[in-house]
Amino acid sequence: MLYLYAVAKSQGRVPFPAVRGFDAAPLYAFSVVHDLMVAVSDLARGVVPATGDALYTHEQAIAALMPWGTVLPMRFGTIVNGPAACRDRLADFHDVLRADLARVRGCVEFGVRLIPLVEPEAASDTAPGCAAPPISAPDCTPTVRRPWPRPWCTMPWIPMPLKP
Repeated sequence: MLYLYAVAKSQGRVPFPAVRGFDAAPLYAFSVVHDLMVAVSDLARGVVPATGDALYTHEQAIAALMPWGTVLPMRFGTIVNGPAACRDRLADFHDVLRADLARVRGCVEFGVRLIPLVEPEAASDTAPGCAAPPISAPDCTPTVRRPWPRPWCTMPWIPMPLKP
């Protein structure tokens, strides 16, 4: 069985990162469809449980691939029976995968966490139907008021060009 980590544009023979996947198996790549390849590792078992350690292993493998080129991470737990099954599974998505690779080329992924500005219990001057008082922070813009359990602040998007 193969565990799939990411899809990338084929680059011929490239140095592959010395990273291990599940069961300490080394990652390797092979061509799947036309100009696309997939990064995989061999897997002796048929399932990978969704534990913190397993999610970390999946994420670390993908992070190790990013300097290698633009990659599209596969969903956690994507397992196929072998190279032929992998090619069959991805063949129908060739155009979508190519378009997505082009869309994310040169981009960086950031994780954003929304944190409540005021706990609903602490709000004293709450407007009817709102969970918190109006937001007055200079760098935050309040969202549309709805009876949600917590207020949220929208952050301005700041484009940051990547340096080559």
